[in-house]
Parts: sequence; C-alpha cells; structure tokens
Amino acid sequence: MQLSNDDIKHIATLSRLELAEDEVEKYRGHLVSILNYIDKLAEVDTEGVPEMAVVSGSLNVWRTDEAQICDSSERDSIIDSFPRKEGILMEVPAVFEGRTE
Repeated sequence: MQLSNDDIKHIATLSRLELAEDEVEKYRGHLVSILNYIDKLAEVDTEGVPEMAVVSGSLNVWRTDEAQICDSSERDSIIDSFPRKEGILMEVPAVFEGRTE
C-alpha cells in the first residue's frame, strides 16, 4: 500500500498530532509497514475458524472510579503544561464536533 505525505499529514490532523516535515517521512514508512502487514493477515484462510471476542479467556476487570489526590506541585505542573487555560480551568479540544448534547 502506498501513502503520500499528504495522506500522512491528514492522518496526523485527524489524530491531533503535529508532525515536523522530517517526521512525515518516518511515520509514512511506519504506517505503510503496518498496512502491508494487515494486508498479509487478510490473506490467511480463516474459513471455519469461530469468531472470538476474547482470546485469552479473561474478562474485563473493573475498578471503582475514585479520585486520586496529588500534591499541589504535581497539580500545578499539569495545569502549567496546558496550552489553553484560564486560572485553574483547562480547555481541551472538542472530541465530537457539532454535538448538541
């Protein structure tokens, strides 16, 4: 499979990644390699092999959702690292554009 540099830049945009020009070629090589491997897997005859949701037989292990307290220096470091903030409020990019809920 072939991917152009424009394809890689588009995928990076969708992934919310900023790539330098020298990184575009590097990641193009990685993605082409991954997609070629997927093509190779598609050639495997799976006729008669039952579908499986979990290969290992293990089940999801859920933990309770509990707040974890961190010290003020760690909290301040996290807030300082955010590019868009106002006071202690941090703005993150929308995940779902155009949602009204």
